[in-house]
Amino acid sequence: MKWYPEFLNFTVVVDDISIDNRLIPSHGLSIYIDIPLAERENLCLLFDTGSSFKILDYNARILGVRCDSLNYIFVSLWRKCHIGGLLTGLKTKENIKIVVPPLFNRDSNEKLKEKGYILSSCFKHELLNLLGPFGDRIKEYVLLIRLRDGYVVFTGCLRLGLEKLFTRLRENGYTKIHAIIGGLNLSILDVMTFEYLKTVIKEFQIKIIYPLHSTAPQARRVILKNLFNLDMECGVGFSATIP
Repeated sequence: MKWYPEFLNFTVVVDDISIDNRLIPSHGLSIYIDIPLAERENLCLLFDTGSSFKILDYNARILGVRCDSLNYIFVSLWRKCHIGGLLTGLKTKENIKIVVPPLFNRDSNEKLKEKGYILSSCFKHELLNLLGPFGDRIKEYVLLIRLRDGYVVFTGCLRLGLEKLFTRLRENGYTKIHAIIGGLNLSILDVMTFEYLKTVIKEFQIKIIYPLHSTAPQARRVILKNLFNLDMECGVGFSATIP
């Protein structure tokens, strides 16, 4: 039987909303993920980098997140609010692998490879999967991490909507999703989408959704309170362990 981690820890380093007055909110997303593999061995990831390295670095220092300890940096899509921190100063060591969505022409992708980037469409890993692309010219990918109790899905913006995500999950055989964390592209007015969420939570046996970034504040509260009976806020400074 294949071995999978029992849990992972994550901390929100960049988001549109802050739940800690020491931290700076910013339109964007960055999530630090720590996966214990064995005694004294962890897999450390950064999912997206926010829009500004200064804000990413400031919040990371207060939260005790060390960007120099990363194994991977994943970028969900080529938009400033997701890749800006990487492009405006995030220093990376040679052993940190940076995974980015492919661009719309072959020459650009070859240049990315020459600079040492890994294209999302080429990425392979035993525990980490990338699902996509969502979109044609601006391609978006979501990150799936395999735990013993199911998959944890990290989303950037979901520009094409939740329905596209769950359709693609079904098509690729992902039947049990333990948690979804990240941008959901939802406002409080998306009544039909909230009803749709209720059905897929049951279908995929989803235990929790932590909405961030492209999810409006009221929509976040509706998801947490009405769908999971949680009276809480998600934003910069939020940490949790899954499961």
